[in-house]
Amino acid sequence: MQSVILDWLKTKQNYCYYQAERDNLAIFQNRLSELLFSGRVHIGDLKPSDCYIVNNIKESISWHLEHTTHAKHTFKNFNVQVHEFISNKIKIKEASKIFKGNNYLQQQKVLIELLVEFKKSNSKKNTQLKRFDDPYEFIFSKSDRDPDDYIEHIKSSSIVDGVFSSNDMSGDMQQIINSYERLKEIGIFYPFKFDHDILAEDHYLLEINHVKFRRKDNNFLNLITNFYQANHLNNHFGEVFTVKRFFAYPGNQYVPHFAYFDPFKNYDKHQKKYERIKKDFKERESEFKSFIFELFEIFNEAQIGIVKFQHANLIDSIYTNRSQDCQYTARKLADEMMKRMDPNCDLIYVTREYAMLHFLKSLPSGKLIGKNIKIKDLEETKNWSQEYIQNTQAVLDELFNVLNKDSSSKLQYIVHHYNSKIVKLMKKHHLTKYKELLYDMLLDLVYFYKKERTQEKLLYSFNSTIKQIYQKNQHRSIDDIVDFDFEDKFIQLYREHFERYQPCKIPTDDDRSKFLAML
Repeated sequence: MQSVILDWLKTKQNYCYYQAERDNLAIFQNRLSELLFSGRVHIGDLKPSDCYIVNNIKESISWHLEHTTHAKHTFKNFNVQVHEFISNKIKIKEASKIFKGNNYLQQQKVLIELLVEFKKSNSKKNTQLKRFDDPYEFIFSKSDRDPDDYIEHIKSSSIVDGVFSSNDMSGDMQQIINSYERLKEIGIFYPFKFDHDILAEDHYLLEINHVKFRRKDNNFLNLITNFYQANHLNNHFGEVFTVKRFFAYPGNQYVPHFAYFDPFKNYDKHQKKYERIKKDFKERESEFKSFIFELFEIFNEAQIGIVKFQHANLIDSIYTNRSQDCQYTARKLADEMMKRMDPNCDLIYVTREYAMLHFLKSLPSGKLIGKNIKIKDLEETKNWSQEYIQNTQAVLDELFNVLNKDSSSKLQYIVHHYNSKIVKLMKKHHLTKYKELLYDMLLDLVYFYKKERTQEKLLYSFNSTIKQIYQKNQHRSIDDIVDFDFEDKFIQLYREHFERYQPCKIPTDDDRSKFLAML
């Protein structure tokens, strides 16, 4: 099952991996660069992120979650260390391939390069929060030689009958070959963060958060400037990277080539379920893999959909909250929405909706607006057209949806939506007997993988984690936190500033630089 999981993750951009048989360091680093770019925030402005280190050592697959707990951790001193650790492992694995060959000059050069890296890693020990064992130290620390002396020794070594005259060199190269012979794959998987306060002014590499770039952040101009400058965007001829593309980040809407679903989370809990299902496929290994891929794609779409659903309910709850434990009524909310209507919108549309809201607000006090009210049954609407009645009913239903009093705002609604897809998949593969097992896996996505579910109810609008965020922000005005039109306003104001070629530096003979304006 672990190999199937890795094969699925390889189709996703947030799993950056290296396969010894077909990849090299440059390919891994390119995958990592694309992932860092997709986050739309420079690493200097990012909070540290949890991530998995994945190893496949001679078909034995394992993963370990690197969790950020230290108060001094930043993305630079935590996650970049993870990247360097994996890159160093890959460098040594690539070196082991060369040491198995017959290009002795290349072997000599590569061994020196590894020693240089060893020196660099030693120099960082006193300046970084050390979290990982140094793979170079494992190779070279046992030697009594000073690295610089050893480098000179390697340079002066001769080759006699296809063997280096230095026993130390031959021994170190063989140790590297033996230590990394079984390494088939190594990688890093960044799961999306979705259990955080989406209204706090923090940025993570990957997060499900549709208000990420809509919060009223006074530092946003610096944030986007840092991103453009760090990535050298629009510094050369070619396609201009638009501001609109900047706002298109994977945590805002579903992007199929990202893994929103975390297959490692609760794997131990569900391992026996996978094994039971696999037995039903018997010798049909490829069909089992196909089923898992289809199931994971449903979970993937469900994860972001379920989280955004709860986030929307969170925003609506804060929006309609007037005081502690006191929310707007539908009548009051109708009045509030009338006050907020944008005069720049289509006049006919605004006039029609305003009239419908005014009608709902002005209903006699004896006719309470409840979620079971039917506009068509009211005496006041008996002479209305069928179309107008339906439109007014839709406006009323939307009011209750915002108030989280409508059935479509409950967790049961979104669970049913995705569970119906799972049921359809089970029927396709004749696996309906596993209905409860897969339903339980779906609930993991709803309750954010919590093992204890006593506080969770599908009749609620969000889970206990989101509830804590609501309680933290319930007395704040959503208008003071979020501007849902921010993207359009920002693009209108700063489009010309960012969507143009930037001057690039041209070196001169006197070791200075001059700028070449690119129009």
